[in-house]
Amino acid sequence: MGVVMEIRVQGMDEWLLKLDGINPQKNPRPIINALDKGAAVVQENVASEQIVGGRGKAPPLPTRLTNRHGGSGLVGSIRVNRAPLPRAIEIGTDKGYGIVHELGGTFNKRSSKGKSFTATYPARPFLRPGLKASEPRILRIFAAEIAREIAR
Repeated sequence: MGVVMEIRVQGMDEWLLKLDGINPQKNPRPIINALDKGAAVVQENVASEQIVGGRGKAPPLPTRLTNRHGGSGLVGSIRVNRAPLPRAIEIGTDKGYGIVHELGGTFNKRSSKGKSFTATYPARPFLRPGLKASEPRILRIFAAEIAREIAR
């Protein structure tokens, strides 16, 4: 080569060390903090999420998850499972009928008189819309946690 020009960035080694410090393999702290804070946001949004009805001629469904059982119903059962950390966090319910609310479904049932019948329930999602409504805040939480870690 006849002419060579070198461009050097001042402080590059320091920046590379800082970036290495937010590597989830070596330092999961910012990701865990962001997931925990994000889960709390989703949990809050899910509990107040509007339910989309759709029962035809039947009386309308409630527009929100209700808490008519003193916190023992679906709204009171929204929990955060931290077991998958540091890569993920789970938000959901252990109520068996939660999946019916979320996805809908058709079930074979038996009446109190022993007669079999089929019941179809419409999907009335609350988890997915609650997550969708939380996305902008979760992105800000992740950005803040990563910035905080870089500033250390």
